[in-house]
Order: sequence, then C-alpha cells, then structure tokens
Amino acid sequence: MVNVRWTDKALLQRDHELALELAREQGIKLCLDPAEREIAKQTFSQISSIFWVDLMCSDLAAIYVYDMDTQPPEVSKCDGYASVGKRQSDGRRVASIGISIQALHAGANYAVMVFLHELTHVLSGFPSEHGPEYHAYLDRLIERYNQAAGTEITNDYFGLCETAQKSP
Repeated sequence: MVNVRWTDKALLQRDHELALELAREQGIKLCLDPAEREIAKQTFSQISSIFWVDLMCSDLAAIYVYDMDTQPPEVSKCDGYASVGKRQSDGRRVASIGISIQALHAGANYAVMVFLHELTHVLSGFPSEHGPEYHAYLDRLIERYNQAAGTEITNDYFGLCETAQKSP
C-alpha cells in the first residue's frame, strides 16, 4: 500500500522536514554542496526505478549527503546512516537515509551497497541490528538491484567498514 505522504504534498513536506530535523538532532551536519548532491543523484538514480514500489510504501521521507569528517563520533566512521523516528502528532514513522561523500567517492558500486544497507534498515523492520534475517533481506535487495542494473554487488556480512578500509 502506498504511503499516504506520496498523495499529500503538505504531509510529504512536513515528513521531509521532520526526517531532516531528526538527523540534525542526532548532531548530523548535512552536506549542501550542489556538486556532491548531484553525484548522489546520479549514483542512486537506478535505485529509485528498481525499488519504486518499496520506496513508495516505505517510511522514507528524506535522503541526504554528509561529510564523515564533520560528524559526531558515532557517525564519523559510518559511510551511511539510517534514522527512524515517530511523529509526535500521530505516531507515524518517518525515516531518512544519509550517505557520506566518502562513500560516494569510493565508487558507485560501493555507494550503492551502502545505500542498500541503509535501505534494508528502513524497509526490514531491523532498524539497528545486523543478524541473519537482516542479511537475508539485504541479500534480496542486492539480488534485485544486480539483476536490474547488471552489476555484481555483494554483501560483506560484517557490516560496512570505514571507507578508508574499502578504498583502493
């Protein structure tokens, strides 16, 4: 079932603002550089078409870019970050996904893997765990993406490491 936010522009805007506010409350500083945002749009353009139905039915209200070097300690080593909160007025869930500029510059396949990792947290109902069920869900998303995009992205099963460890 399509999330009601996609049929109500005012609600979509409020959810988007709330999702970004939740990120800011966690101390996350957004990267507003237009060049970095364009890299993210190009990198993730296939995701929106491949996972259109999933996204339209999800609680995802915002996707943002951040620089790992300017983040609080708990985010400064994370290539991606998913936040899920509830609206005070009606208790509905609102989620956001952040992707580091370092992940974007580590290569498209790596950045997509980071995004799928965070998307799994939003879609699966496993907001903070990385157990077998989480990885099975992530594997299904990766398989769908690989089939549609013609890529060979794989799950590392250890959680995402720092970009510095992944970069050549």
